Amino acid sequence: MINPEAVLLLRSDSSSAIGLALLLVTGLWLMPVEPAVPTPALSVDALLALCKRGDAQAGVGVEAAFCEWYLLPCDCKLSQPGQPPRWCLPESEPLALAQAHDRVLLELERIPDREQAATEAVERILERLYPCAWD
Repeated sequence: MINPEAVLLLRSDSSSAIGLALLLVTGLWLMPVEPAVPTPALSVDALLALCKRGDAQAGVGVEAAFCEWYLLPCDCKLSQPGQPPRWCLPESEPLALAQAHDRVLLELERIPDREQAATEAVERILERLYPCAWD
């Protein structure tokens, strides 16, 4: 149900409503638009620090979730359409995934250049440790 008092207020103050609409529309045009700045890639060193903090929180929290997301990514969006995945993680049993998590972390710690992008380093590790078996 429409409030009759609100309708009267809108009718009596229609010039203000039009002015507000013009202000909103022109304000968007006048706002400075800055070019998008690319986000620097997460380094191996930063990922190891993130995972260390996540482990200190008993694997619970945002940092632990980010660590898991970076260490054990799904290859579903990374592969080209129609191409097989580049790695196949163990079945989603908690123990198997925990072991995969630990293996990838151990491999990351062995990388001498810790400033390289963590995403590419993890992809290479996963391709080597968990190749897909095709019939």
